[in-house]
Amino acid sequence: MFVIPTQVLTGYEGTFSGDAAWLHSKIDEAALILRGRLGDLDAWIGTDSYRRDALTVVIGRMVRRVMRNPQGLRSETAGDYSYTREASASSSSLYVADDDWALLGLPAQATPAIGTIGVTHEFRRTDGEPCW
Repeated sequence: MFVIPTQVLTGYEGTFSGDAAWLHSKIDEAALILRGRLGDLDAWIGTDSYRRDALTVVIGRMVRRVMRNPQGLRSETAGDYSYTREASASSSSLYVADDDWALLGLPAQATPAIGTIGVTHEFRRTDGEPCW
């Protein structure tokens, strides 16, 4: 485990009254998401203390984002006031923000536009022959 719960809770504003098992599962899930791009995290951090620290910070940020809004509420009312949360803050899913990728020394992942279709100048029939 690259992050222990106390490291996540240290940067959390407020008091966490949730389940320790939930917190552990979110830390593990964040590590899994990062492993998808970084590969073996132990090998990735190697003996580089900066990488280890950056990984700790990023996992903590990922988990704290969900802790702040675990139900994924988009708008809330407090007394006479109501407000709408920014879309990324209202997600109850773990994600790696662009500045997190930058901290890890990587470019942000390009997000493909929904409904985008690639076009090519070459078409092929079902038998594999070009269709001009």
